[in-house]
Amino acid sequence: MLQPLNHRETEYKIKKLWQEQGREERTLCDMLCKDWEESDRALLYQLLDWLDETGDLVYEEDLLLDYGTDCLRLYLMFEKTPKPHDTWLETWTECGLEGMYKFLGRYRRMILVADYWNRLGGYADMDTSKLEEAFRKAGQEFLKFLRRGNDMPNRHNIVALMMELMKVMTKELGVSDLITRLHKEEIAHAIPHAEQARETEETTESISKENTTITALCKTYILYMSVLTPYLSGDLWNRIEN
Repeated sequence: MLQPLNHRETEYKIKKLWQEQGREERTLCDMLCKDWEESDRALLYQLLDWLDETGDLVYEEDLLLDYGTDCLRLYLMFEKTPKPHDTWLETWTECGLEGMYKFLGRYRRMILVADYWNRLGGYADMDTSKLEEAFRKAGQEFLKFLRRGNDMPNRHNIVALMMELMKVMTKELGVSDLITRLHKEEIAHAIPHAEQARETEETTESISKENTTITALCKTYILYMSVLTPYLSGDLWNRIEN
């Protein structure tokens, strides 16, 4: 569950999944904005079309292989917009790409660890009021930036908003400590004569203690991120659904 997944493998799998199911890349985005006003939905799709058009102009094969489409999409929203036919130094800042790539790694780990721990009943008695309030405010901010128009400051603010919301989720859900604990448990189970994993009956019983609010919040975060990172978000959505 904690094994790293290469971003190219992620994109390949989700593209194949979408093709097999006959789904459009924007399926998750449609779910996100299904209750929005028509003007808000038009702004959202304008943003997506702009990103697609810009990406076609400035994406280079080496960048796609090194960082993946989702990472480059985030870069275009958060950093300055590259110009077509610019050289590397004039167009892309490698430290910025590295920062976006690390952010995607944190996003993936947070969702997978939180979902896994929740299925084991780890959040059964958790007070989610603080998280719910954070999501309520983030939703309002997301729409506010979107309604202001499709320009660089607003795109930057949308990505920054998701980064801040991730910090709140990571802290409230104790993701860092859980990653350490889960790694230790995996190592312990791999050593001969070590303490055996929980019996199937115990695991089944713990699943019944799943906190549905945590599941809903994780899905909501994926829906917001699907606008920015459709391939990785689609993969994470299907993992939680399954």
